Amino acid sequence: MHSLSEYVNKRVMFTLIVPQDVYPAPQAYECLPNVEFKKGGVLGVRLIDVLNPAFNGLDNPGSVPHMSIAAKNITLLLKWPGHSEWKEAVDVFDQACGVNSNTTRKIAQIVAQKIQIFWKDFHIEQYAGEIYTWRRSQIPIEKIVLLELRHVSQDSWQPVLAALP
Repeated sequence: MHSLSEYVNKRVMFTLIVPQDVYPAPQAYECLPNVEFKKGGVLGVRLIDVLNPAFNGLDNPGSVPHMSIAAKNITLLLKWPGHSEWKEAVDVFDQACGVNSNTTRKIAQIVAQKIQIFWKDFHIEQYAGEIYTWRRSQIPIEKIVLLELRHVSQDSWQPVLAALP
């Protein structure tokens, strides 16, 4: 499970980590470095800001993270508390060139758009106990922060999310 303790030595803009179960890789794979989303040296960008087409607030927005060994697409995996696992394909390659050319900024925008789709599509909420705190109806998308993407299996990445108080 993702937790706040993983970020004690980093400058962050959040106080609550969305407690997603970490995706278990079905087989061995070459793990790639996390893709972090920072603004002003602080880890985390609000989804609502990234969804703005004019957004240009990331540190190193033009860097091109290595996100796949061979595939032209990756899969985003989201395990929001109280919901079944959600998967969505994401194109990380420039189809014209056949190379990984999406910048950190573009990847943040694509991920934010996919999470926004999740937010709108999942209407049924079944919560009990502590998970009740994470009802999407209780947390507006304006309070969701994208921290990083973690490489969790061959071509699958899990967004690590937080919530502002």
